[in-house]
Parts: sequence; structure tokens; C-alpha cells
Amino acid sequence: MTEELNPSVNTVSVVDPVAVAPVAPVLAEPKPAKPKQPEQNGVTRPTPGTKTATVWDIADAISASAKRPALREEVMSKSEAAGLNRGTIATQYARWTEYHGVTKEQRNAARTAMKPVAEPVPVAEPVTEQTAA
Repeated sequence: MTEELNPSVNTVSVVDPVAVAPVAPVLAEPKPAKPKQPEQNGVTRPTPGTKTATVWDIADAISASAKRPALREEVMSKSEAAGLNRGTIATQYARWTEYHGVTKEQRNAARTAMKPVAEPVPVAEPVTEQTAA
């Protein structure tokens, strides 16, 4: 037994610790584990249905249809049309290229392959005094 002092009455009351029921701690229910996303090159793929995953889906679709790595400007334009933030797009495109191991050289080669090859323009020979005579 313990004694407690009641300051408002200046009396001592006796409290029996056995008579006080112990309170069981309330524990939160554990959250279900998220399915683990694939990881490559130290980068984890975003969870499906998120804005970041939308950028990745757009980049994947462009790459599949063009049969080459998607270019930043292509992903930017399609993602902006989908209402996504430019900063999010830029960050996720960088993470997407890292995940897939796309190098700067590969992106430059894809960009060069997209440019139409111009036909050489015939150049007339310059007129000199010897050819004029």
C-alpha cells in the first residue's frame, strides 16, 4: 500500500496498488507491407499509380515505340501534357536513365539518329581569273 497526500484537504489516503487494474498498452495494428519494387543500378522503380511512376511509364512507352532510349525533351513534353511538374519530370527522367543504365553517349546517339540527314549542297567552283579567261 502507498500513501497519497491530497493537497486540497490536507489528508492522507491509502491506495491499494493491487486494487488498481493495470492498463494494457494500446498497440497500433501493423500496416500491411508494401510490395517491394524492383531495383536496378541502385535505383528503385516508383510505386505504380504515382506521379513519379507516370513519368517512368511515359519514358518506357516512348522507348518501346521508338526502339531506342527516350529523350529528355520527348518525356518532358508528354509528361507536361499529362499535367506533371517540370521538376518532377526532370528528376524522374534522370532516375529512369540511371535505372536502365542509359548513358549520355546512348542518349546522344539516339538524338543524332532522329535528325534527318541533309543532302550535301553542291557548291559551284569559285570563279578565278584563270577560269574566267
